[in-house]
Amino acid sequence: MLDQPLVSDIFPTLETAPFSSRLRLPVHTARELVVTTAWVSENAPAEKVYRMFGQDPRLPGLAILRDQCPVGLIFRSTLIERFSFRYSHELFGPKPITSFMDPRPVSLDVSTDIDEVGRRLEKDFLPRTMEDGFLVVDKGRFVGIGTWQMLMKCLSERREELFSYMAHHDPLTGLPNRIRFMETIEAELEKGGKGAMFYIDLDRFKAVNDRYGHQEGDRLLNEFADRLLLSSGPGELVARLGGDEFGVLLPGADDPRGASQWIAQFMSSLEKPCLIAGHPYRISASVGYCLYPESGRNLSTIFNEADTQMYRVKRQRNGERSMRSNKEEKDSGIGDPDELSLGVAVMDDEGRPLARNRRWDPGSSTRTALAFSIPASLTEKGDLALKVSISGKIPLGDGADSGPPEMSQDKLTGLLDRTSFYSCLSKAVAEQSQKSGTCLLLLVMDLDRFQATNDISGHTVGDRVLKAVSERLMTVVRQNDLVARLGGDEFALVFSGVTTRSAAEKLAEEILQAVSLPYQIDGQEYFLTTSIGATIMPEDARDFETLISNADLALSQSKDRGRYQVQFFSAVDRAQQTARYSMEKRLYKALERKEFRLHFQPIIDMETHRTVGAEALIRWMGGDGTVVPPDQFIPIAEENGMIVPVGEWVIRAALEELSIWKASGLGGLRVAINLSARQLQEPGFLAHFLEILDRSGEDPGQVTIELTETVLMRKAQESIELLGAMKARNICIAIDDFGTGYSSLGYLRRFPVDLLKIDRSFVRQIDSGGEDAEIVRLIAVLARTLNLGVCAEGVETKEQRVFLRDLGVGTYQGYVASPALPSGAFIEWVKNKKSRSSSEGPG
Repeated sequence: MLDQPLVSDIFPTLETAPFSSRLRLPVHTARELVVTTAWVSENAPAEKVYRMFGQDPRLPGLAILRDQCPVGLIFRSTLIERFSFRYSHELFGPKPITSFMDPRPVSLDVSTDIDEVGRRLEKDFLPRTMEDGFLVVDKGRFVGIGTWQMLMKCLSERREELFSYMAHHDPLTGLPNRIRFMETIEAELEKGGKGAMFYIDLDRFKAVNDRYGHQEGDRLLNEFADRLLLSSGPGELVARLGGDEFGVLLPGADDPRGASQWIAQFMSSLEKPCLIAGHPYRISASVGYCLYPESGRNLSTIFNEADTQMYRVKRQRNGERSMRSNKEEKDSGIGDPDELSLGVAVMDDEGRPLARNRRWDPGSSTRTALAFSIPASLTEKGDLALKVSISGKIPLGDGADSGPPEMSQDKLTGLLDRTSFYSCLSKAVAEQSQKSGTCLLLLVMDLDRFQATNDISGHTVGDRVLKAVSERLMTVVRQNDLVARLGGDEFALVFSGVTTRSAAEKLAEEILQAVSLPYQIDGQEYFLTTSIGATIMPEDARDFETLISNADLALSQSKDRGRYQVQFFSAVDRAQQTARYSMEKRLYKALERKEFRLHFQPIIDMETHRTVGAEALIRWMGGDGTVVPPDQFIPIAEENGMIVPVGEWVIRAALEELSIWKASGLGGLRVAINLSARQLQEPGFLAHFLEILDRSGEDPGQVTIELTETVLMRKAQESIELLGAMKARNICIAIDDFGTGYSSLGYLRRFPVDLLKIDRSFVRQIDSGGEDAEIVRLIAVLARTLNLGVCAEGVETKEQRVFLRDLGVGTYQGYVASPALPSGAFIEWVKNKKSRSSSEGPG
């Protein structure tokens, strides 16, 4: 037998784990170890307890109680061993169970932290039987019985939970990190949420690090994080995105006024100075924001808009800061408290400020005013302070500020980071606008399925892959080209001097192929592909913001069309995106404006020609009187989450229609309601659906639920349970568009299904014979074998109807009978059909 593992092998102690005190680690207690609350009194005979174990094979043990307090614990193995001998029932059966119990079992208080349990058992081997349990008590009173198996399971899960927690939180500030921030925004977008995303950069952080050291820099970051938290309320997410960059997510703040109010509140929280190295320091920050989903549903677009706005604010603030006086610099906290700092203002001939990171022309005429540092003690005594003004040309070619702007780098790859890249790109766009005959090429690329590399091989290997990608990019670009890591697995490249579009396409394709070659890391090969979005200036855009937006759109198209390809910006794609975005905005208001209607397409019995029910089909009547086809707005609603409230409206409206039919004398009809995958994924959907059904007062037997094969097979086991619960309420279950999705006959046999609906694509050519007719015949045979009904959709001719009837199809719907009709027209149609049903022949 293999040795049992130590607790410490499964769960390392927290004393050795590098957890910051600012991290709010999830707490778990001994209550979670309880597997049963079974107990018997101390006077219970052993025979009775033995039978209890026999009735429940999963019962590990029983607590022996006296006045709700445990006096001992009896284990299954102990009692079964005693009753395994001849005459044992006669000998031991009448005895009280206290004769066999463990009078001193391990006991844990219900509030004991599982981490503490792990520490207490760290040096002990687990019991080899793995059957013994322990008591969990609350102030001496019995709560339940825990088992060693459950303890080890919880400790193992706890370890994974902490790893996951650390992977999603910043270890310094304790805030969620970029990964968690991105996941939260994605979830918001998926469910159709609205809100504001803020991108925040702490000003002059590098100066604090350089002057006072990283310990004080860390103190400043923590103080800044606390100010952000104080400015945010419940339900709002504050995250550290990396370095001195932070993000804030405000769900529900979907208008500029709310965003501006938050910024004003946050800025007011920065007015109180904090102490850095014992000196007061005034915190300042640059903030950019983006409203979603108004800015689109692409994460890159949202981050780019907020980042661009933040960078624009930072440039403006830097320009203002370059003109600050010596006193302002001292008040800011940067500088020696014992002397006045050097203040420099640099202006051009027209009095406009020149930013420090601008590349100055050595031949330009500038003038400057310099205030030299002098001891503060001299000014306090009234001594003369020296002030010198110098006018004239300043030779900057060899000075400290003569070179290109100081660029910040991505810490992992050494490439330009997002902020520096945008600065360089903005300058390149300005220079390109003065040129002719050449173009500027911007590529934005995203590694395909890079997350799988992280999940399988770990983040350390993932980081090394990112470094390898960066090194390869640097080998295939020219010296003056720009290469940057924008964040995560997203990179950007800028090429100037490109002469033709065909040259740009060739260059982009070369980058695609170069990145997709295998990577050798520690003797292992890693295969990665990339998706690239490309755009050209001036052909596609003439300004910085449009260029970035076009590249992001092209990248989205590259991913949507299968990945591992280059997509150049297309005006047609932009027009489609704009139209889709416009429809999406209208869709959010459609429910509120009551623009949806239900139409009902009759379902007819093949033999009797009677109307047995109708399928409820949604129609969107736009405010301008136009009808929006379902195939246009349903996919959008599925993607942005609006299908959930829209689907609930359909359910309620369809059930209300049943009562209208009854009042009109059509009480025997069924109504068929389509459900989407997104609806089924909603937590508590089944309970909510049944609650709506119960409140409607309608007979569940008159309701049919239609789902596609693909929806059912996404989570087959969950679907079986959900359909089983519906079936128990006598709701009819139909598989819509049968034969067009992911079919599994094995699962079909297990699904509690009543009806198969043949898709119209098989019916269209059925009267000409061939494959479609054979497919329909096989579906009909399959249905008969499984004792299921069959309904054909899209029946448009009498010949098709007769052909389907001869194949054994029981019901049909389609234009040969009637298109989908509004409620009143449907009721009138059914009544008219009833009046002439006696004269209607078999067709």
